[in-house]
Amino acid sequence: MGKTPYLVSKGIYDYRFEILLLSLFLTIGKSILTPLLPYKIIPSLITALNIFAGINLFKKTAKPFWAVSLLAFTYISTIFLEQIFTTLRWRTIELFTSALFSIIVSLKLFHEIIAPKIVTKGLVIASFCGLIVICRIGFTAFLVCELLAPNSFTNLAPSGHGIVDDLMYLSFITILTVGYGDIVPTTLIAKKLAILFSLTGHFYTTVIVAIIIGKYINREKDSHKNG
Repeated sequence: MGKTPYLVSKGIYDYRFEILLLSLFLTIGKSILTPLLPYKIIPSLITALNIFAGINLFKKTAKPFWAVSLLAFTYISTIFLEQIFTTLRWRTIELFTSALFSIIVSLKLFHEIIAPKIVTKGLVIASFCGLIVICRIGFTAFLVCELLAPNSFTNLAPSGHGIVDDLMYLSFITILTVGYGDIVPTTLIAKKLAILFSLTGHFYTTVIVAIIIGKYINREKDSHKNG
């Protein structure tokens, strides 16, 4: 019996977008789950699921698989080392490997959205995942902006996890072009980021809808020709 080209099995691989969507939703709802479980357990479980969901997008035969697996191993290792030594060096390495892992997984996800020739359930779920990924990238950009230039946004929570939740919320309402106005960018860089991600969100939804409709029309044309 030959080695399987999948991380676990073909059945798990076939549900790769559903698993990714679940991991993204859990990341968004992490603070909601906090009262239900000890807080330290929640990030560990969600991080593990995020890493698994990311690697599961790749087949073992694909060249990026081993690079992503190595990054995931490095990321997990730096998480433990950062907790033991609590130094800025390990924290920086952890953030760098996490960002690199996320970039490669995001590129793979967007390829999975563009490459298929027909519209499937997987394509629709992958497209939804892509939107959430863009919102998470926006959140990261807003968080870095706030860390480097405090008070870049008004009406943020006064401490740690509250700021994270507020900036996650801000990223989603900015990229979805809702804009309630309860949290407002005040510095120049924060305003430029808000513009950038508003345009990105609008561009993504417009292009993805066009791609899906185009694939659907092409499939209808092919079915009529074959019929």
